Amino acid sequence: MADGCTIRATVESDLPHVMKWTIGQFPEDFGLEMLKIMVEYGEGGGAFTAVLPNGESVGFLNSAVVGGEAFMGHFIVRSDMRRKGIGSMLLKRILEHAGHRNLGLNTMMYLVDHYKKNGFTTESFTITTRYYTVDHAKLAASLKLEDDANITVKPYSEEMLQAVLDYDKSIAGQDRGDYLRPCLQACKKLVFVATDAESKVTGYVVAINATVGVSYGICPLYGDTEQVQSQLMRHVLMALPDRSEICFYTPDESTHAVKTLEALGARFVGRDKRLYTKHKVKLPLEKVASNLTLGVFII
Repeated sequence: MADGCTIRATVESDLPHVMKWTIGQFPEDFGLEMLKIMVEYGEGGGAFTAVLPNGESVGFLNSAVVGGEAFMGHFIVRSDMRRKGIGSMLLKRILEHAGHRNLGLNTMMYLVDHYKKNGFTTESFTITTRYYTVDHAKLAASLKLEDDANITVKPYSEEMLQAVLDYDKSIAGQDRGDYLRPCLQACKKLVFVATDAESKVTGYVVAINATVGVSYGICPLYGDTEQVQSQLMRHVLMALPDRSEICFYTPDESTHAVKTLEALGARFVGRDKRLYTKHKVKLPLEKVASNLTLGVFII
């Protein structure tokens, strides 16, 4: 145990340190602006920092809380301070913060048993991370789309905000507006929205700037049908720089998205497992081509 180490609420000055720790530790990360949004999200916050007696920060764990659900992510201890019990202290604090709520996380497969021993007893779906190198010329041939009068894809505008938030709630089962509002504002030039013939939202996609490993993360890409998902995928990829590295986070149960990404030549990076402390959450995974995966309320 690190002598005198304590856990306190995260403050903004902790975040540049967190970003330094993640370099070389996570396959991708999403920058200071997104980290600030993550820390501010949820009922009363939920980001915690481990600090030494001299005030030096050495660990970080984030969570989001909405109603009866909570989610944790972005869990890291500075490399030279590991195996001293700091991670256990942070995890205990998050469990206390979640209280009676059903707390979820995504974890790498080799850590599943570790988290099961620490209260995450319920296994759910798996998520595969894939990298893809944008190739505009090949995209035109690979994502051949038939004209569909019932699908319109447009760049996001602020007039669409409430409709997008309502659609997101239909996927996640929770109102995530406190998080999505600043996220959509920060990324609005790379957000596309699909609507049907009656102008009802049927899907949306966000490309977020990444700072480690890849240039952008596609998170999320939701669509009610296979055709909507393909249309959104094509629009967002064509909007990104040619040859840029992209990351997708796709539930294995989303079979259309898996086949599409494999056909494009996306490369397998790793697989995570969703765990919960109390019960599984039923989610419409067939509508999820890529998760919202920024450390809070991942689906």
